[in-house]
Amino acid sequence: YVYCTMLLIALGVANTMLVTQLAGAGKFEECHQQMRQGLRWGLSAVAVVASLIYLFHQALLEIFTDNPEVLGLGVIVCLIHSINEPCRAVNIISGNVLRGCGDAIYVTGNAIAVTWLFSVPLAYLLGIYWGLGLYAILLAGVLDEFIRSQINWRRWKSDKWKRKLAPD
Repeated sequence: YVYCTMLLIALGVANTMLVTQLAGAGKFEECHQQMRQGLRWGLSAVAVVASLIYLFHQALLEIFTDNPEVLGLGVIVCLIHSINEPCRAVNIISGNVLRGCGDAIYVTGNAIAVTWLFSVPLAYLLGIYWGLGLYAILLAGVLDEFIRSQINWRRWKSDKWKRKLAPD
């Protein structure tokens, strides 16, 4: 799933350059159109890559092990990561664009707060304290990406980021 992340970062950077150029020119409707297009590309790309990895997870895992317990664990881990990728796509792409438009403090603060005040305690509580293990920790990561993606997307939709643009 590192391939999905690398792909998303590349798409996020490219989309950020396009959106910030439009924002600097004051073409805000075109900014929103470009953001939606970037998200469509990101979501489509991770859907394809994550689906391929999930479909061929057995063959990929057998490169490294033949242990049936590990292979059994791997199918659920791959499924959880496949569910996580669309949330990560929205989080990375919208977060990059907000940073590019000058709203970096908001995005960074959001990431720190959600991760350390929600996700880490939830992962510890579910995975270690209640003994639910790896799956619970990974699901806490899915919730982290989902919450952060929703916060970033709503920030974008609110247009509050426009106040952060550098004046002419």
